[in-house]
Amino acid sequence: MRSAPRNVFDIASDLDGPPDSGRPEAWVWGVGVVLPIAIYGVVCLVTQRAWFINPQLKGVPPFPPGLFRLWVGRPAMALGVVFIGVGAFAHFHWFWSNMPRLSRYYQVGKLLACIVLIGGIAWWLCETTL
Repeated sequence: MRSAPRNVFDIASDLDGPPDSGRPEAWVWGVGVVLPIAIYGVVCLVTQRAWFINPQLKGVPPFPPGLFRLWVGRPAMALGVVFIGVGAFAHFHWFWSNMPRLSRYYQVGKLLACIVLIGGIAWWLCETTL
């Protein structure tokens, strides 16, 4: 018998607790995948340039056509904060939660990463829509 298809809320609820992975997956996902994302976020903050998807938002003047767009200045810095927030959340979720000495604190780290992520998204939306 097939199970019901998963929706976005099911996937989000999986990010609430620690993952069902071990130490090798913690290093692969919590460091190997996260490190390039976080480094790109820092590069975006320092250089004030970021390549990111080109959203077509209703009620906003249209952006140039294309799948990706070069963001320059403050919107690029805001995207850098978003990338750092995503990287920090993933690091705390996959790495800290699988390390015995750090697992006590991973939820606090995830909460702080969510605050950074939400702040970065809000900043980016303010910079691109106002």
